[in-house]
Amino acid sequence: MRLIACYNIYNEAQYLEESLKSIRDKVDLIVVVDGAYKKFPHKIPWSTDGSLEIARRYTPYVIERDRAWESEIAKRNAYLIGSVGDIYLVIDGHEIWSGDLTPPFGNYRIKWKLSDGWHEAFRMFKHKLGIHYQQFHYSIWIGNKCLDQDFPLYPHGYLIHKYPDYPKERQEARKKYYSLESFDN
Repeated sequence: MRLIACYNIYNEAQYLEESLKSIRDKVDLIVVVDGAYKKFPHKIPWSTDGSLEIARRYTPYVIERDRAWESEIAKRNAYLIGSVGDIYLVIDGHEIWSGDLTPPFGNYRIKWKLSDGWHEAFRMFKHKLGIHYQQFHYSIWIGNKCLDQDFPLYPHGYLIHKYPDYPKERQEARKKYYSLESFDN
């Protein structure tokens, strides 16, 4: 069993190195998937701010494309490269891991801190045959069955979400993208 940190990035250089440093000694493998989604405002569909160079300093597993991803779901499915039994820990490039990563591992929600308080999301899960994202960008499925999202909180750590510190232009692009509900297949 390996613990795999999975990153989706697009021009995250401002926080990415701090995020990768926060996790690198706690996981067995880091996978970084780069690029914009078709409906996310962009001029060039891959990172141009140094994010790819930063990612390559921490892992040889950097997945990039010469065109935009069809959807956030397609991009997330690209980091599901593990074997049955491996554990995925999903982190965005502007999030910092705080705390320990100790067993038991499995399906957990992770707490993360925003400027308006604490939130919880399904961010740690075990690889099984047929696992994939479907329907929504944090909706994990095995075959045609959605995993129950009511998992316990992982007790040893949490994520600090740096999104409130994003430049205004990036915040507006994210709001626009998510208001379109464009994260469907």
